[in-house]
Amino acid sequence: DTEDARQEYIWLQGEEIRFIYKKNRIHCNYLMALGHLGLGNNEKAMKYFNIAAEMDNNHQGVQIHQKMI
Repeated sequence: DTEDARQEYIWLQGEEIRFIYKKNRIHCNYLMALGHLGLGNNEKAMKYFNIAAEMDNNHQGVQIHQKMI
């Protein structure tokens, strides 16, 4: 029972790490897009907004800023 509980904990911890990694990747792409948007590089901005949107199609910041281009 103790070993099963330990394996369950390790599995949950791994899922949490994957979730955090995905959220970080979405945020990094969103920030890259904002940086390019600020520099006037609309093509590159849209590229990074699209990557973030593919990972999280409900990201409100991405949705708002994509409409600005």
